[in-house]
Amino acid sequence: MKRLELAQNRITDFGVAGFAQGLVKNQVLEGLDLSENAIADQGAEALGRAMEWHKSLTNVDVSMNYIESTEAKALATMANRLQKLVGLFLFPGNYIEKEMAKKIQEEKRDSLEVTEIIKQL
Repeated sequence: MKRLELAQNRITDFGVAGFAQGLVKNQVLEGLDLSENAIADQGAEALGRAMEWHKSLTNVDVSMNYIESTEAKALATMANRLQKLVGLFLFPGNYIEKEMAKKIQEEKRDSLEVTEIIKQL
């Protein structure tokens, strides 16, 4: 399985924390869609830790959740370190302040797409 679509499954922080443990062991997954769930900061933190060990992810979608600015920034920082990752979708629908959204966009590496932030604010 190269892509896992778990959008609209009511996944919470607790659920994504358990899922993140499995993600570390699965090194073939390239695409992960966790959009439109109930993931907040603790879940985003667990996902970020798992992403650090995952070497094949190319796209991660966590849009339309409850992630706030601090954890969004942490995910974006982690994404910048993962050279295969070309898409991190944080927008629209999370609780990310406008200034933090601009900072994330400014600090991303050129080969990483973090959606069109400014147009969506």
